[in-house]
Amino acid sequence: MNVDNQIQQVRDLMQQGQWLQAKHKCARVVKKARGNLEARFLMGMIHGQLNEPGEAVSYFQKVIDERPDVAAVYNNLALNLEKLAKPQQAIEAFQNAIRLQSGVFEVYCNLASTLSKVGQFDAAISVLEKAAELNPRNSTVWGHIGTVLMTTGRYLDAETYFKKAMLLKPDDPALTHNLGQALRGANKYDEAVDVFRRLVELAPNDANSHDALGNIYNAIGWPEDALKCYEEALRLNPADDRTYFDRGLTYQILGDLDKAIASHREAIQHNPLHAQAYRALANTKRFKDANDPDITMIRNVLDNPGLKETDRMHIYFSLGKICEDLKDYAQSFPFYLEANKRKRVEYDYTIETDRDLMGRIKEKFPRDFFEKRADYGVQNNTEVPVFVVGMPRSGTSLTEQILASHPLVYGAGELEAMRDVLISIPELSLATFPQGIEQYGADFFEKYAAEYHARARRDSEGKPYVVDKMPQNFLYIGMIRLMFPQAKVIHCVRDPVDVCVSCFKRYFSGDIKFSYDLKELGQYYCLYRDLMAHWHDVLPGYIYDARYEDLISDQEGQSRKLLEFCGLEWNDACLSFYKTERSVKTNSYAQVRKPIYSSSVKLWKNYEQHLTPLLEELRKCDTGYDI
Repeated sequence: MNVDNQIQQVRDLMQQGQWLQAKHKCARVVKKARGNLEARFLMGMIHGQLNEPGEAVSYFQKVIDERPDVAAVYNNLALNLEKLAKPQQAIEAFQNAIRLQSGVFEVYCNLASTLSKVGQFDAAISVLEKAAELNPRNSTVWGHIGTVLMTTGRYLDAETYFKKAMLLKPDDPALTHNLGQALRGANKYDEAVDVFRRLVELAPNDANSHDALGNIYNAIGWPEDALKCYEEALRLNPADDRTYFDRGLTYQILGDLDKAIASHREAIQHNPLHAQAYRALANTKRFKDANDPDITMIRNVLDNPGLKETDRMHIYFSLGKICEDLKDYAQSFPFYLEANKRKRVEYDYTIETDRDLMGRIKEKFPRDFFEKRADYGVQNNTEVPVFVVGMPRSGTSLTEQILASHPLVYGAGELEAMRDVLISIPELSLATFPQGIEQYGADFFEKYAAEYHARARRDSEGKPYVVDKMPQNFLYIGMIRLMFPQAKVIHCVRDPVDVCVSCFKRYFSGDIKFSYDLKELGQYYCLYRDLMAHWHDVLPGYIYDARYEDLISDQEGQSRKLLEFCGLEWNDACLSFYKTERSVKTNSYAQVRKPIYSSSVKLWKNYEQHLTPLLEELRKCDTGYDI
């Protein structure tokens, strides 16, 4: 039998999926006809299919050495180089394939995938747009662009591309899920809810669909509805560790800590490497015995070779919290240091970004700016927005819980509403905020006040007072004054070292980049204090400072002052705030369900020997406390 017939037999075996037989047959052809490039190419294809990328690369390279002008060889070489974790060489090979044959849609998609994996997202999008030109009716490429954009946090752009994809495949569950995620990332929660409900209709037997719907319900503050979704997801897939974890977080929000602990344990049972479940378990439980088996379990996971390096951070946060519970402070802080070090290397950040932002805010909002606009904003004394601001871990959750215990007050939690409104303003950019703010008149601020009002009051049960306790709103007090002159702004103040150390001990799910390095934390605190001093200067009497230590030592007296500032009559329920049943989504979900305690005051003294970088920065500014 001649070589051509033997090669055809190899191709027939490949088409039938009989890869081992094809490998043996092709090996004989290669040995018999050593110079036959087609046989070598097929041998490379076969090795690739059998997950033998090293051998595949060797064969493709031999073909290229003699015929460097065949695009398909470069494409297959690149696919196998990627399997060998050689992405830069793979990118070069894909580019050679495109140079030789520029009209092959799949090669552009392959190149874009590799570029995304190495973080070259803009280049990946550019390549995918060329692929879309070749095949504009392909929904996958539009969806791929959306996925890359979502990875970079460009959720609004991602939404556009997912919708393009869904014009071609309107009932595709994967595209529907990704569109929902993009809408959630863009804080378009109402639209996201509708999309995830549609996802459940499209894939009612897919546990992931129900889990995704539960997650968006949690995001909008509907934990009871979220629980129902998680239960359905677990009925469909009782081994899904992610859903047990999500359910555990929901029980935390609802204050059922025993069920939260049990659910996190189930997550760990189904996935012993679920690092975030260990951290959630450690944060939810109060450890009293050094021989607690949960401690041994959490320590031992560090020895598991399957634990990813990125997940070790969660275990170190867990161990820091456990040792602190046991008052083993000498062991505790080194764990926190290791956890923060691992978190800090995950992202780029410079304090100068926040220094520039707060500098611009001070420059654009001088005292005479407000004097000239004294009549701006919504004048409505029957619906009063309350903003609780300050540093994270400064007592904002406790303050909100006291207020929300009053029958006329709805505690909305940490709302993204103000930031979302600012993002939605076409004339403004958060990157340069508040550049250009001086050019807008009263109608402008009333319009966006109405938008904020609609978002913040969505679930307020008709109560006249709604508390938004997003701490970072201290950046936007100027905007708040222009939108809501009758708003009540409560600034939570706490010992700066206690605040900063408490931040340092926490893993934050949001975009809080200043918290994982002691020096940067101190620098940020000083910037924050300087900006708050500015607000007090330009808006005298508009802001009420609530000192955490005063509240701890004189709960009733300070609570009465708090209510008086808000224009509320006294209510005894505000003293027993820990009995108020409501969802709490912040790191303080456990603390606000206990009576006031003083053990966290000056807790930083236990760690003083480790805090030199922080203390040096704090001593450079006026914190209002002796350090």
